[in-house]
Amino acid sequence: MEEVTPAAQIIRPAGLLERLHISRQRLGLGATVLVAAKFVASNSSQERSLHRDEFHDAVVEAIDQHPALAVRIHNEVETTGPPSLMRMSAVDLDQGIQFLTSEQSSKGFQAVVEDALVTQFDSSTENSPMWRFTVLPDNHVIFLYHHVLGDGQSGLGVLQTVVQALNKAAGASTTVVRERFYIPRQKLELLPPIEERTNCDITLRTFFHAIIDELLPSWTKNKVWTGNPVLPAVPTPPGRVATRVRIVSLPPDAASRLLTQARSHQTTITSIIHVSAILALSHLLTEPHVSSKTPSDTGDSKEVHHTNANSKYEKIKSHTAVSLRSFANVPSTTMYETASAHDHSETIVSTRLPFPCCASAAPQSWKDDFPWSKASRISKDLKKGGPYARSKLGLLKFLDGKFEGYWAGKLGKKRDESLELSNVGSWSLQTSAQPNGIQDGQSNEKDESENTKWGVLSAYFAQDDNVVGSAMKVNVIGSPNGELNVCVTWGEGAVDDQLAEAFAGGLRHGLEQLSSASP
Repeated sequence: MEEVTPAAQIIRPAGLLERLHISRQRLGLGATVLVAAKFVASNSSQERSLHRDEFHDAVVEAIDQHPALAVRIHNEVETTGPPSLMRMSAVDLDQGIQFLTSEQSSKGFQAVVEDALVTQFDSSTENSPMWRFTVLPDNHVIFLYHHVLGDGQSGLGVLQTVVQALNKAAGASTTVVRERFYIPRQKLELLPPIEERTNCDITLRTFFHAIIDELLPSWTKNKVWTGNPVLPAVPTPPGRVATRVRIVSLPPDAASRLLTQARSHQTTITSIIHVSAILALSHLLTEPHVSSKTPSDTGDSKEVHHTNANSKYEKIKSHTAVSLRSFANVPSTTMYETASAHDHSETIVSTRLPFPCCASAAPQSWKDDFPWSKASRISKDLKKGGPYARSKLGLLKFLDGKFEGYWAGKLGKKRDESLELSNVGSWSLQTSAQPNGIQDGQSNEKDESENTKWGVLSAYFAQDDNVVGSAMKVNVIGSPNGELNVCVTWGEGAVDDQLAEAFAGGLRHGLEQLSSASP
């Protein structure tokens, strides 16, 4: 293996947003992103599993096309100076690729995702990459990576490259010996940090918002529900705070009807999910709890209603992730970090929309009585919120390089937000596969001697920011087959598990009602 001095390997200093992620991960507070997909052999008469060798070669191709995959952090500890991004002298593919056995994945895909999200990447290990592919026996592929390498759309781009590489090499005979260590090309080029690609100067609106938020009296902030306080100390060992994941899926026909609803009401899928999440949470924070039925004096059972302990709260504070790729002129498939956010504050109101296990009758209809005007307003706010989202990144300059102190200052405190919603969009149809294994536009007649081609059916997206982040997260992605998948995530202790489970169930119920075929 080559021996090169660290100084010669440094590509560029880490940017403001990158340093935010570096410090969070180093403190053990979580900074990972996950994009997963269900791979399918699209022109094979029999179901088959991904082979280790072919997947190994496809990952090597992805490293070649996405230089960020061959990068690690230099000078991660703030006290020794600002961190930089440097070229890896070699990538240990055994550390970056793992194939699970049936026994290891016996608890199911959702459980494997939960286990993956607590991964802590150690950038001090020279050849260990800051990403990992996990392949399940049923061809679910999980791609997990350090947030410093890229945002959610980045994961989509890398997995699409893997699919394309698998198909380019399909059937090619080779006697190449596959090495454990892959040597990246000598000269790696990364895009400059986001603040150098687009104007992130602080606007007056952003400045005053930050000042007002800082000066708000505690009694005002206490009216906002944000789940449980942040842990009082960094978890030991790092990364041992479990992440809960619940997957809410809408099949293709239902997702298509939801999109039609969005367009007819001049809004978007993102805004509909946002409002549905607010309604589901508001319901849980206002409705009396119903305990199990108990016997009455007459011998009949009756429901026992308890006052909701969360009824003291008046506001839900949330933010929606905003991609700055269009402002920075960065293609959607490039591995790069561009995420900012748009903030929302909503008043908690008792809704009469029907939810599962309602304590009282709810005569209203989801489709007829859904607050479409609110969804339309949020959609318009997001469309014109780009400049505000950019200037929010400019506030990071005020940290004066003390990013670890910023995160440490959140320990033991009230969380900043109730909810976070991120929608990475839809997987490119170029790598899709139909459920019957037929590509769009292809004939059903197959030559059995044809080389196996790979496509993707379902896609999933999740994040780990469970220690200091919002109480719950709603992560959205559109699948190649038209399915819509929402991963609701929360950290152990960030919110009561029973409430979070009910929230995921309420969100599922609302989206199913809005997308149902019935009037």
